[in-house]
Amino acid sequence: MIERVKLVRNKRVIGYFLPERDYAELMLTNAAITALEKPPRQLSDIQEEALTLYSQGQIGASEAKSSLECNYRELLSMLAQRKLPLPHVDLIRAEQMATIALDLMNIPILKRVSDNKSIYHG
Repeated sequence: MIERVKLVRNKRVIGYFLPERDYAELMLTNAAITALEKPPRQLSDIQEEALTLYSQGQIGASEAKSSLECNYRELLSMLAQRKLPLPHVDLIRAEQMATIALDLMNIPILKRVSDNKSIYHG
């Protein structure tokens, strides 16, 4: 999903569907507001490293939450309190992960187009 979708019933907005990145940014904004209301949680050096690795996209959210013993909202709050960016996975890494996942599901890659994007058959 790359665009926002507004749900309307009887001419009234009843909800929205958001791309994951938009949702994460919204959660980070809410977490930042919450973070301003309370002091930052004290973290051990290992936990600080896990938070930094998550922010750099080197470990996943589930591993970070496990290391920090927190939920996703608290994880975002910790990022906001320390002014760390949301994690980002570069396109090459994302392509590698997608290729591995498709291979595991036995879904062939049909063709590779000139701009290095792959078209998958699903």
